Amino acid sequence: MASLLQDPLYEAQHQAPSPRKDLVNIVVTQKEVSITSWTVSLRADYWDKFPRTIRKTHSEFLSKEAFALHGKIRTTFGNDTLEYIMNICRGHIDFLVRLPDKLKIHILSFLAEDDIQRVADTCKTFYTLCNSDKFWEEIKSKQENRKTAYSARSAASSRAKSYDRTHFPVWMIRRKTTWF
Repeated sequence: MASLLQDPLYEAQHQAPSPRKDLVNIVVTQKEVSITSWTVSLRADYWDKFPRTIRKTHSEFLSKEAFALHGKIRTTFGNDTLEYIMNICRGHIDFLVRLPDKLKIHILSFLAEDDIQRVADTCKTFYTLCNSDKFWEEIKSKQENRKTAYSARSAASSRAKSYDRTHFPVWMIRRKTTWF
């Protein structure tokens, strides 16, 4: 599963709330959390200021000393984003979203349409995937292939069942249903 992890694990940009209006970029990689902020102002004394970058390892980011940094992320990006970044730092990574689209489509092709709609409601990645034309074309072709394979298999198994019934004693023939 580690091969599915690509750098960066998470990246977001946002404008800080009033009165500052600074631009803030956060990048979470496999080893560190990096926050870059640019001061936006009409005042001439801020024109020569360069972007500020704060880099913390995952363990440093999770420590109590980074509480001020957590507050900045909470006010700029929101509490949900802070929780998501903290979960990434703890090692709770969402591997299902990081799978290639072809593999996700193959997995979702086994679901009914109602279940696909429920999966689409879980996150933005699945929403865009499940609402694309490419996805539904692939699902339809996979389901058609499955139906033809099933009908060919059932025809072959019906011939085998008739052979089984004629050449074996009744007590050896398997029942169609089993009750437990």
